Amino acid sequence: MPRFYGLIKKATTKDFSVTYMWLEAEEDEARNLPVSVGNYELGGEEKTNSTHVFSHFVQSKIGRARRFKVFPKKGETWALFKNWNMELSSDSESSHEYEFVEILSDYAEESAISVGFLSKVEGFKFVFCPMAKDGSETCEIPPHEFCRFSHGVPSNRLKGTEGRGVLEGWYELDPAALPVPSSQSKPGEEAADQSPPSGSAC
Repeated sequence: MPRFYGLIKKATTKDFSVTYMWLEAEEDEARNLPVSVGNYELGGEEKTNSTHVFSHFVQSKIGRARRFKVFPKKGETWALFKNWNMELSSDSESSHEYEFVEILSDYAEESAISVGFLSKVEGFKFVFCPMAKDGSETCEIPPHEFCRFSHGVPSNRLKGTEGRGVLEGWYELDPAALPVPSSQSKPGEEAADQSPPSGSAC
């Protein structure tokens, strides 16, 4: 899952090469679960010729002494650890279950982040739509529970014209950031190639 961040220092397109520095979570951000939000500092420098190590662009705020703040932003889609509690461990990635959300508010110091839950549309592998959970369409994630955020999920907000049965406001999530084999479909193709069964709705 895309939980590691790096600061790009230099990139060349001819004979593809990228030099970057790792962003490492500060000590007070260390938890049993993988860290994907919070405060980061610059780590070691590396160089790679592989495009496969990169997932997506992440916006961050730069603080004092070249410290970086990474938090979900309004309009993004993220995975949450399902059935989260402080005893969850990062020992086994395969044991984790996820639920997916749309971020409805930007991060503000000492404030909760509002999210809306997403549900996979029947008949699709990677298309999700807004859903209500426990009678509510939104949920507030308080600062002391920010470790519920597992990782950002690149997504494409659909316009409703991509294929039969697709509605505006649905999301096609990047299969590489989902706990399913990415070989099931090519990103960007599913909404056009598949339709939900007759009578299905979200």
